[in-house]
Amino acid sequence: MIADDINLPLGSVRLRSSGGAGGHHGLESIIEFVGENFWRLRIGIGKIGLAGLDQFVLGQIDEGEKEILFQIFQDIPELVRLLLLGFGGKAMGKFNGRKYAPANLPEGKKDRPD
Repeated sequence: MIADDINLPLGSVRLRSSGGAGGHHGLESIIEFVGENFWRLRIGIGKIGLAGLDQFVLGQIDEGEKEILFQIFQDIPELVRLLLLGFGGKAMGKFNGRKYAPANLPEGKKDRPD
C-alpha cells in the first residue's frame, strides 16, 4: 500500500511491515478490513495545517514537488521487487531515511504552513 503522509517531510519515504494508521483515514479503512500486518510505503508531503488540508488536496502540485515525487516514483519498482522477493528488511534499510528533496529546499516547502 502506498500513501501520502503529512507527518513526514516532503521528499522522505518510510517503509513499514505493520503498524497503526497514524491518523491517515485511508490506512484506517484498510486496517479495519485486513488488520495491521501489511507493507505500507508512506511518502512525505510535508506538514499542512488542518485548515489548509482541503485546499491542498484540491490544489495543484508545483514543478519542484513534481520533480521530487518523480524521483521517488522511479525507485518504487525496485522497492516492490525487493518486497515480492522477501527482502523487506533490505528494502527498509535501503529506502527508509532516503531524502529525495534537495537540502536547499526553501523552508516553506519542507513543512507547509498552517
